[in-house]
Parts: sequence; structure tokens; C-alpha cells
Amino acid sequence: MPGLTAEWVNALLSGYEASDVTGLSRSAELALLDFSACVLGGSDGGAEWPEMVPTRPWQTGQPRGWRTRPRWDTAGLAAELAMAANRHDRDDIHWPTVVHPGGIVWATALAVGAELRSDWPDLLSAAALGYQADISLARALGPTHRRLWHATATCGTVASALTAAYLIDPDPDFLSDAAGHAISIAGGSSTFLLEHSSTGVFHRGHAALAGIAAARAALLIPGATRSALEAGNGVLTAMTDSVDLSALRAPWVGGPALAEVSFRCHPTCGYAQTAVEACLRLGVIELEKIAKIEIEVPERLAQATLEGVPQSRIEAWWSIKYAVTNGLLGGSPAPTTNADYVSGIRMRLLRATTIKKRLGSAPEDLAARVQVRLTSGQALSAVADHHLGQPQHPAPREVLAQKWRQMDAGVQDSLLRRLDSQIVRDVTAHSMLLALRNLHLLRHETGT
Repeated sequence: MPGLTAEWVNALLSGYEASDVTGLSRSAELALLDFSACVLGGSDGGAEWPEMVPTRPWQTGQPRGWRTRPRWDTAGLAAELAMAANRHDRDDIHWPTVVHPGGIVWATALAVGAELRSDWPDLLSAAALGYQADISLARALGPTHRRLWHATATCGTVASALTAAYLIDPDPDFLSDAAGHAISIAGGSSTFLLEHSSTGVFHRGHAALAGIAAARAALLIPGATRSALEAGNGVLTAMTDSVDLSALRAPWVGGPALAEVSFRCHPTCGYAQTAVEACLRLGVIELEKIAKIEIEVPERLAQATLEGVPQSRIEAWWSIKYAVTNGLLGGSPAPTTNADYVSGIRMRLLRATTIKKRLGSAPEDLAARVQVRLTSGQALSAVADHHLGQPQHPAPREVLAQKWRQMDAGVQDSLLRRLDSQIVRDVTAHSMLLALRNLHLLRHETGT
């Protein structure tokens, strides 16, 4: 019996063939560059970097079977890349489903692609399919899934499996096997969101690693379960009560997911991006002139962030109040040192700032309003419907480059141009990884 998994995979493939994927090239380039900058920024714990020595590539028409072990740990490399990409919480996001596809999909595509000597057209195709799988499964699981589960981990595991499998062999049965294996183990507790812990970073690494393992297992043990989605004890029953089957049966409705993701340009958590956008429109205001600040955001954004006065760097990162007050005073929204959180001046301003929760907003509603009451009695107000980096408010290349510099101080303009030119020259997965490795090592050699 084919099952819903095979039906979904076939819909992904047929929709992919009918879409203008080549037109996505620029979106994919920016997404890969953003991922690369996040990896460099998140790999600052040491100078070690895995050696990239690709094994013999797959031959067209080669029978499926278990390969000899790669000369480096492909799945482990992908896990490291995925975790590095999210270490500083700046990876891309798809706001309607609140999943972060890029860190997992690109990590998988580069690691597996390097082993197979994949070129840019192969990487583009696999990434486009991986993003689409990630987003369509997230749509199918719906918002109730996110209450208990980390959708980025659940959907990312399956997206990784399909990305890897597509690079190995785009055969529908093989992809269905890889997806079936991955669906059966996908998941991740959402508890880390309440604690703002680093477990969410680990989830990305595990998703990439498990997805590649599922694709390799499909080579060794084909015939995976086909009803892991719709069975009585399957994912759609056990992990959500708001199923949208149309998202699986028509996964390309609405267009390519790669063009729907947003880049987080401001150095603060995703939920504060639009509020920062609004406060920057007010310009810099002198501290002694501010009497009161009110920030209005959708209720779900307020609930996901810290409402009190932050006492640590991680609390400041997750504080809309901190990001907005810093922006109004002319500084970066990013947390700096612990002294900032407890100073008397900042404490007074933070306590004079309130969050107004807007009820009943749609999932894609990120609009924020910042109102500043001055000591003179005058009220200043600004509204932002979208933040810089969303499809509705695209970030110019120079703004993204500024973010990439923030992510890695060693990536100067000349190095950014070198990294950017890699894609213009039809990059291969192996050369892209080497470029990242060289930039990483150069930073440590120069002490930046």
C-alpha cells in the first residue's frame, strides 16, 4: 500500500518538476550565504575543522547498496554545521510555521554533497526540495504541534532525510524509504523554549545527523514504513490535533518555500525583530527625555520572550524590552556585558517599559508598535508590519553583509566578496566547505 508518505513525496517531486526552480537561484544563494555566516559565527569555540576529502562519487545507474564508509563522518559534519548555524540564534526562519529550515537543510546538502561531489545545480535542487518538505510538513502538523514539540526538529529530521536522499538518488521509492525512516524517529521536546536553553541548538544537529542516517538506512534496508504519518499511532495522530492534509497533498501551493523564509538582520531574538524595526524608525532619543515606553506585539510573541528585567546575556537576548530600549538609545539591540543588565539607569528604563499583548492575531502577523512618552508629555509612535529580511521587506545586500560581519568579525569585505563569488562561479559543495574552513582558520590565525 503506497501510504501518505509516498503520496507526499510524489507530490513534492511533481511540484518541483513543474516549478521554476532555476528562478530561485538568487534566493538560494542568499540563504546559503546567510547560513555560511551563521556557521562561521557559531564555530568560534576553536580552530579545528574537519578535513574535507570526498570519497568516490556515485556513478549514474550504480545499483543501490551499502557504500564503503566515507573518509570523514558526513553525518557528524552535518550535525556540527547545523549546530554552529544556530549557536547564536540568527539562522533563517519561516514565520507562518515558525520553523528554521536553513540550518538543517544546508548543513545536510553541503556535507552529503561534498561526499558526492555535488555542484550548484544539484545543491539548489536538493535544498529547494528540502525546504519544501520542511515547510509543508510543518503546515500539515499545524500550530498545536508546536505546543509540545519543537517543529524545527520534527520537520527538519525529515527534510534532512529527503535532502540527502535526493542528492544520492532522486528515485521516488528511495525518497519514500528515507522519509519513512525519518518520520518514525522525528521529534524534539519544546521544553527548551521555556528555559531558553541550548538544547534547541542540539536539536538542529540531531535532525541533520538522523536525517542522513535515515537516507543511508534506506540504501541498506529499503522497504520503510509507509504509514508513519497517517496511522492511528502515526505522527499526525500522536503529535498534533490540527492536521492539514492539503499541505502534504499539494505541498507547492503558495510557491517555493525557499522564497518564503526570512533572514534575521537585527542582533536579537526573532520575536523582537519587528519591534526593533519600529523603534529604529523613531530614531535615537536621549535617555533623560524618556518617561515611558509601550510596546505592542501579538500575544504569542510576548509569551515567547522575557517580560521581566533581564539578569543575564541570554535573558537580554530574549527580551523585547531590552532590544527596544537599546535601539532607542542609539545602541545595538544585541546584549553586551552583564553590567548592562543591572545598571541603575537601564533598570529604570526597563521598568518604565510595558508590553501590550495584541490578541487574536494570525500566525503571520508580526506587526509591532512602539510608543514613547516623553517627559514633556509628547508621544512618539512608530509601527512596523514586517521586519527587515522578510519577503515583504527584503534586506539589501549591504544589510545582509553587515549581519554577516556581526556574525564573524574576521569576515572583512574582501573575504565576504570571496565567499559571495563562490556561488557566482557555480560552487560545488566541497569548494564551499573548503571556503568556510579557510575563512574559519584565517580568523583564528589572525586572532580576530
